Amino acid sequence: MGFFINKKLSYSIEKILFTGFFSCFTSFSGFIYFLYKILLQGDWMKFLIFFNLIIIVNLFTMFFGFWISRKIT
Repeated sequence: MGFFINKKLSYSIEKILFTGFFSCFTSFSGFIYFLYKILLQGDWMKFLIFFNLIIIVNLFTMFFGFWISRKIT
């Protein structure tokens, strides 16, 4: 991120990179860290449940967002 801050980017490219692309890394890192902590406890069943639950909930909320977007427009 520091590399791109130093570059003179257009306003739109800067917003796409900083709010879209780089923010997904922090969410993904948090997701992986959470699952890693569960694995360190040795609870495989809890790991599988949370892994699947997080993915399913995220897919559902993405679908719901698309659905609302279509209804509004």
